[in-house]
Amino acid sequence: MDLLKCPRCGEEYSPSYRRCPFCEEGDHPRKVKHNSGKHNSGKQNGGRRVSDKKQTHSARGAMAAVLVVVLLLLSWSLFGEKIVAKINPDDADPLPGVQDDSNKTVDGDTDADGEADPSIGEEPNVGDVTGGETTDPGTTAPVTPTVDASALSIKTNVGTTLSKDANGTFDCTIKPSESIRLSVSGTDAATTWAVADASVLSISADGTISPIKTGITTVTASVGGAVLSIIVRIK
Repeated sequence: MDLLKCPRCGEEYSPSYRRCPFCEEGDHPRKVKHNSGKHNSGKQNGGRRVSDKKQTHSARGAMAAVLVVVLLLLSWSLFGEKIVAKINPDDADPLPGVQDDSNKTVDGDTDADGEADPSIGEEPNVGDVTGGETTDPGTTAPVTPTVDASALSIKTNVGTTLSKDANGTFDCTIKPSESIRLSVSGTDAATTWAVADASVLSISADGTISPIKTGITTVTASVGGAVLSIIVRIK
């Protein structure tokens, strides 16, 4: 059986159709055949081809939509931050990982405005300056006495006053079996007693001397910043 060719779409179809089943533009007269099976088969074939074309168009439309979405996402990832910065530049956050160095000190000596930082690069002073005088940190500033050592005297508990030489050193002689108590006269300041050789004698906080053996040693009395020296002879 010869097939008819549609002059519009170029498809071939059975002569049993009045028009082209693909585009419905055929001009050939319908040839009716009593074989309903072939007639139905032609319609089914034609309908199947139309359905295939519709599915092709639908697939192409879906692919185009997916492509548009991918392009939009790619454009936003590349230019989204710049677009937001142009729309609202005051609220634009810096890029991740980028540190704001506007207030960072430059070269350790100047700030962001180019002004020198007075707290950087200064060398510490060797000593502390007090009242215009420099004190070496390795030494101790002398203590100014609050009492006049030359006006002080040392008395014993028996009422005698120790003699003093031209250098201001006192002299005391006691027996090994005796104990005397010394006191500083001429001030109300507290007195601190000390002995140079503790093997010769001992002295208590109230100034009581207890001989240990015969010998000579020095006892000091610190009072009001002044230091008095006493030569003690045990014999």
